[in-house]
Amino acid sequence: MSDQAFERYKEALRQGHLAALRGDHAAAAAAYRDAGRLAPDRPLPHVGQGTALRQLGQYAEALAAFDAALVIAPLDETALRGRGAALMALGRPGEASAALTGLAESLEADGRLAEALELAHEALALAAAPFRFRLVARLSAALRAVVARSGDPGGTGAREPGEDRDPGASTRSRATRATRTSGIGVTLMADADSLADAGRLDDARERYVMAARSHYEGGRILAALDACYQALAIVPADPDLHLVLAELYEEQGWPDLAAEKLRLVLRLADETGDRDARDRTCALAAALYPGDVALAAACR
Repeated sequence: MSDQAFERYKEALRQGHLAALRGDHAAAAAAYRDAGRLAPDRPLPHVGQGTALRQLGQYAEALAAFDAALVIAPLDETALRGRGAALMALGRPGEASAALTGLAESLEADGRLAEALELAHEALALAAAPFRFRLVARLSAALRAVVARSGDPGGTGAREPGEDRDPGASTRSRATRATRTSGIGVTLMADADSLADAGRLDDARERYVMAARSHYEGGRILAALDACYQALAIVPADPDLHLVLAELYEEQGWPDLAAEKLRLVLRLADETGDRDARDRTCALAAALYPGDVALAAACR
């Protein structure tokens, strides 16, 4: 690519990014398309175009753009996520499940177990298959092992409010809170496991949610995630669980995953007619991501 062509490519990308930030998805798609023509061997313009087209509801065109990106970069995470979402919107859950399974396996290879397990659960909910059950079981066991080995009560190193101002006070606050809630969370998890083994699934689900909240309050984010995943194995479409996960993802610094979780709950609520779940999801979306155009539109 000549220097002049490269400058045009960079400018087209810049225009696409700016348009996407403004919420002008049509302009973004056009700019990314121009960038893709200038550099057809680069995945980024195709990913940007697919994302913009998906926001416009042009799912077939978005799928083609994501596929083009994956030809160039088969493990591109954004393209794989976008492809799965486009396939779901097109009413092709089996293919969407396959896309999410592939991404889960890729994240597992990168050591991103919590994200991998979440995607594996979503893939399993879309299309049950023995190998997907085995993937969920393997990832859940691996995540539990990480929690057990971690010297950090939360397993995350997450910063508490005020830590930058007074690190010593923050450490004392974390230790006090962890001590107070650790036993409660462990007890609730044990109760939930026993209830699940006894077939009392509704009671088990309630205990898992309580355990997740307890671990979250104690700063043990990985333990909280594990509690949610155990509950999702019982009730994969439970909106309360998905909303807890959205909060945990935001706490972990995974805003894209949290926003996608909120969109999932909105889809589930619309399918089931659960107005209360929809209202609670929109309230959380407004609190976490007040500037997210797509979430605001979905909540109208």
